[in-house]
Amino acid sequence: MAICRALAVGVAAFGLVARAHAQGLPLDLTWEAPSECPSAERIRRELARITRPRPGRQLAPLVARALIRRSGTGYHLTLETERSGALSKAQLDNPTCEPLSRAATLVLALAYGDGVDIRENEPEKPDASVSTSLGEGTAPSGADSNSTRSAHAVSTQRQQPSLDRRPARNRRLEIAPWVAATGTSGLIAAFALGSEAGVQLSARHWLANWRVDALPQREAAQRGAVSAQLSAFSAALGGCAQATLTTVRLAPCARFEAGVLRAHSEGARVDGTASPTWFAVAPSLLARIPIAWPFALRAELGALIPLSVARFVVAGEGALYQTAHVVPEFGLGLEITL
Repeated sequence: MAICRALAVGVAAFGLVARAHAQGLPLDLTWEAPSECPSAERIRRELARITRPRPGRQLAPLVARALIRRSGTGYHLTLETERSGALSKAQLDNPTCEPLSRAATLVLALAYGDGVDIRENEPEKPDASVSTSLGEGTAPSGADSNSTRSAHAVSTQRQQPSLDRRPARNRRLEIAPWVAATGTSGLIAAFALGSEAGVQLSARHWLANWRVDALPQREAAQRGAVSAQLSAFSAALGGCAQATLTTVRLAPCARFEAGVLRAHSEGARVDGTASPTWFAVAPSLLARIPIAWPFALRAELGALIPLSVARFVVAGEGALYQTAHVVPEFGLGLEITL
């Protein structure tokens, strides 16, 4: 009997999940806000709660990007939407973050036009006035025209691409320099820590970057009384294809790298120095996690694959050190969006 009840509960839960998924609104939402503000997941839940797709209507996907920043008087919201080729932008200020989130939810609901109904029993109304021109029929019946009790200069405008080709903000390029600590194994030693600095140019679904890495000198190998001291410097160009999961941006990346080892021996009959070079490709996985605008934490895990092995040869001793064929590496740093 207990097993039957468990199966019944599981089937019911599966049915509810399937139903919720089937009724979900087609929404691609990028949400960036301070930690004290509601999350993207909460906005999605609220949107699903206050809207109901009209029977038989096929909704066009809605692409939206919301950015909440702290301002001198509180918080500022910039919300941009695109649906069926039409662009819309809304801006709103409020002393607290919660009303901005409710206003953003209502704007998203209105952006679907007459394809959805706003539920009349929706208990909360945004604490701001929102004016929008949808051009798709009468506004949904649940929209509250009396939400003007604390208006804060909200403006939205719909643009046809044929009249205005300027891209929405979520398509504009962003520049973000970064610094990071890095670790490698097999480049100048079994394990070595170094530093990295770079700058990236990113759009919604891609980014390109340029970086330099430095590994300070350390002992890499020893044979009898002879040891090799190595350091390394490299520069690289790379690119990534990125996707956003809630507020975290994940990106598979690849880069081409050129570097030089600075090596010298100690204890040999004839000590010497050399600067062997290497070229490599490096696949990696990059995660960018917003902290507080405009800062974000970046973590990267990958492998450096040299196209040729760099060797340090000491006269009378032979090859004292050579780089590995695959060099695991990781990086952890901080970036700032300009």
